[in-house]
Amino acid sequence: MLWKQRKDIRAYLLIEALIFVAIKVAQYTLTRNETRFVMYSAIVVNTIMALHLFTRYGKAAPDKHDNLIFCALMVNCVADIFLTLIGGPTVFLPGFACFCTVEAIYAVYLRPDGRNLILRAAAFVASLVFAYCIHLLTLTNALGLLNLTLIGGNAICAWLAWRRERTFPALLFAVGLTSFLIGDISVALEIMLPAGTLAQRLFTLAVWTFYTPAQVLIVLTYAERLCPSKTAA
Repeated sequence: MLWKQRKDIRAYLLIEALIFVAIKVAQYTLTRNETRFVMYSAIVVNTIMALHLFTRYGKAAPDKHDNLIFCALMVNCVADIFLTLIGGPTVFLPGFACFCTVEAIYAVYLRPDGRNLILRAAAFVASLVFAYCIHLLTLTNALGLLNLTLIGGNAICAWLAWRRERTFPALLFAVGLTSFLIGDISVALEIMLPAGTLAQRLFTLAVWTFYTPAQVLIVLTYAERLCPSKTAA
């Protein structure tokens, strides 16, 4: 495992663990606006670590395809400016658009087959029909549904890739995208459920419980792809 060999990875994991604890404390002790800054700090640290990996290893990586993970993490940082740092319904549209871009990049990275693409399209159309039937079909909701469809398809692709490769980076990526999916489902339920209810509060807490580890696992996937443990200094 790479973090047993590299000081920068260990430092990164320690910082993210401390931020995760800070987020949980902030959710109970700080205002919503103050908590957003604590949450976004986790994304900033992820972005800095990804940039460090790209600068040191990514530019000279033998397989440049792995740098798509870096590209997705950079767009992810922008997406969270809207949905985390600013927050609120007024920025759902650009936020969801950015996250759809993130998932599109991951889809290119995973190289889904035709069956997976057909299933994604069918799931997206079905979700649009359902939203229309319950009178919730808007451009923002459509982008949110597209994002969920993309990440669901990506999670399936990632597990299939792990099944083929049986490598540690593939496992990290599959678990990371699955956690990302659970976090996004929690976001959707948080938005849909009546404000102030116990269920809504639980899903609010669940969002970053899954989202922070998801981003860390994706960054670790990138690190493992660029500098495998057996060759790490």
